[in-house]
Amino acid sequence: MDVIGLVVHYLLVIAKVAPLVFLGFFLASMMIILRVHERLGKLMGRRLARLGLTPEAASAMAASLVSPSAGYPVLAEFRREGRLDDRDVVLLVVATTFPTTVGEMFLKGPFFAALAILGPKLGTEYMGALFVTALLQTLPALILYGVRSGDGPDIRLPSTSRDDIPPFREAVIEGLRRAARRMKYVLPRMIGIG
Repeated sequence: MDVIGLVVHYLLVIAKVAPLVFLGFFLASMMIILRVHERLGKLMGRRLARLGLTPEAASAMAASLVSPSAGYPVLAEFRREGRLDDRDVVLLVVATTFPTTVGEMFLKGPFFAALAILGPKLGTEYMGALFVTALLQTLPALILYGVRSGDGPDIRLPSTSRDDIPPFREAVIEGLRRAARRMKYVLPRMIGIG
């Protein structure tokens, strides 16, 4: 294959991957704008707490699944309320590594990009290695947190005023803007890597 053929092939791969990455950016932006992570935290937090996690840990894990930075405000609120101390917060930040990795990979597009770029076999192996290493960080932190904590009261996540959530049409427009800004930053790097 000549140089022009390689360049065309590479640009076709980028053309296939870029829409998936953009879609991931858009979905993540929409979830943050519409505060989906807070609603999911309330819903999943109680279920995770039934599995033995304290309500605080369950809430942070559930929120982190949707957005990598969603668990931090939840933990900050619990710390401000006195339900967690500094060590608990640090342990739970480390413990949210696995749900954050899972959320990042699926919601923002790297999982699909890895499959498209590396191929199904190598892409799956790569993503599997990422998930295993994230789990290896999460489990010890959760065990240490569990040793330090007792059973907490019912989950009381910080409430969000409906006034903070824009109408859906405005949220879509803002989500598209955010996704476009991120793509403007990422796309040249995707092209430059090749």
